[in-house]
Amino acid sequence: MRRIGLIGLALTAICAFGGLTASASMANFCVRVEEPGTGNFKKAGNVNCIEAGTPGNYIEIQNYGRSLGNGQWCAEVEKPGTGNKTDSGCEKPGAGNFIKVYERPDWFVNGTQLKQQAPKQIKWQVKGRPVLSAAFGELKVLIECNRSVSEGTTIEGQGNFQGQGKGRLTFTSCNVLKPENCTVAEPITTVQTKAHLASFGGQTKIAVVFEPVEGKTYVTLKFSGSGCGVIVGPEPVTGAVAAEIVPTNLESQEGLLNFPENPITKVSLEGQERSLGLSLGGQPTVFSAAYGTRLETGERFGAFGLY
Repeated sequence: MRRIGLIGLALTAICAFGGLTASASMANFCVRVEEPGTGNFKKAGNVNCIEAGTPGNYIEIQNYGRSLGNGQWCAEVEKPGTGNKTDSGCEKPGAGNFIKVYERPDWFVNGTQLKQQAPKQIKWQVKGRPVLSAAFGELKVLIECNRSVSEGTTIEGQGNFQGQGKGRLTFTSCNVLKPENCTVAEPITTVQTKAHLASFGGQTKIAVVFEPVEGKTYVTLKFSGSGCGVIVGPEPVTGAVAAEIVPTNLESQEGLLNFPENPITKVSLEGQERSLGLSLGGQPTVFSAAYGTRLETGERFGAFGLY
């Protein structure tokens, strides 16, 4: 594998988050139940659930209630009697007002969940040079960029998943360190990307998962030069990638978004595991970078909650 330095993937994600305390109230909020089939809705909608019916994997709650650890909560249901626990600790089975659920991570701004507000513009500032690396057999590819600018990046609290975002990145002042005698065309600008909050590391950390809004290609790199070998010409960067939010569960004016050299390969999205990975020209690829993030308004913000 390798590091990746240019493909600007994603954007919209920020970091810093959520300094609230874990049980913010969310009336009529649709969440995924811990035990499949014990919910009374088939799908999660914008905020409320959709397609009522049992057995289902989703339910509407009044609030998360008590934390059970590992991203699970004993929540109070919105419609009395639709839960499968009779006590607020979810220890006593029976038709009741409580049920075990996974929390959906969301953005918070000044202590208020972002779903109750308009999208927020966010700026990214490079803290560590973006690097892209891959290998085509014996041919190693290593690209490093000195500048990276975010464009139209936002965080949002709308859609089927809470904690979303969108935007694009542009990279300039890029050097192809490997192979020698090879260059890449600039500027390098990604397509519009979408982002969702997720958990990883045994549901103990929060990440932002980035992928193109349409299709699978973030950007097509154009290589030229006598040393480029098999990568000469256009090579697409495809797949999905994740950045860790540091710190989590804290609000601040500036956060850190880290794309690690050892990439995040598995995350949990609403209690379901998903595999991630990037490729350059079909070869496994790593993008590493670090970005400081700030809301254009200067407000305190953060990501809060685990699945």
